[in-house]
Amino acid sequence: MLFAQSLRYLTDLTFQLTSTRRKSRGIKRLLKTKNVSDAIKSYQERVCAIKGDFLIRTAIDSRFVISDIKNGLKTNTDALASAIETSQRHTVSDIDKNTGRICEEIGTWGVLQSQKADKLSADVQTLKERGSYKGFVRDILPGDIYLGELLPSSDGLGPPGDTAAFSDYHADVDNVPKIVRVYQRLNEKDVMKQFYIDVERLISLKHQNIAQIFGVCRSPDFPAIILHGTTRDTIRNHHTSLTAIQLLRFYTQLFTDLELTSDYLEGFTTSIPRVGPML
Repeated sequence: MLFAQSLRYLTDLTFQLTSTRRKSRGIKRLLKTKNVSDAIKSYQERVCAIKGDFLIRTAIDSRFVISDIKNGLKTNTDALASAIETSQRHTVSDIDKNTGRICEEIGTWGVLQSQKADKLSADVQTLKERGSYKGFVRDILPGDIYLGELLPSSDGLGPPGDTAAFSDYHADVDNVPKIVRVYQRLNEKDVMKQFYIDVERLISLKHQNIAQIFGVCRSPDFPAIILHGTTRDTIRNHHTSLTAIQLLRFYTQLFTDLELTSDYLEGFTTSIPRVGPML
């Protein structure tokens, strides 16, 4: 900016001197004698040279500054890349060092979950066998029931002197061993009435020691209740294998069971003479 102003001032001065020279012969001779005009032109050339040199130096300095900035950016970028790479190496190293422990923990967790699932499945199966997990009652067709061995009749079916209302069998239902209670068709109307009463009561019972219904065959030609479980024994045979303390506990539990379920068992066709799946 300073050089531009100086150049403009000298140019204006030259123009004024030239104008004055045309009007005054004395000034003209003075200018010629002193070579003022040549000095001014020389000064103008020097100013232009200085200006050019300044621009060149400015450009060179700017390149140096830009180069320094680029070098600084490159240095910072390299430092950042190095820090990221170092962090990645540390992370990978930590993972490699703990791979065994991580895999072991995952394996342990998997085993625990598998054990929990197995235990849950076993608990559900136990509850099904004991009758406290009722699930749902299936409708079974007569053709899906394959009767096997006839089980000994119960000692107390219905009122004294009455003909047995049903017979129990070992059987296969859907290829699974079950106990099947088949109702006799001696008096179809009365038998079917009692059959449906027994079904309703067994479905309503939720005591863990009461037999659970697996399914029901409602055919008038083959009314049957399919029970969970495969074992049944008389109380007389069962208690002969018990010690005195076990026998006391057994009869205490039996009394409690009968007391808790008395409302549902009232009028039932059996007086609970057997253990295994009750009823």
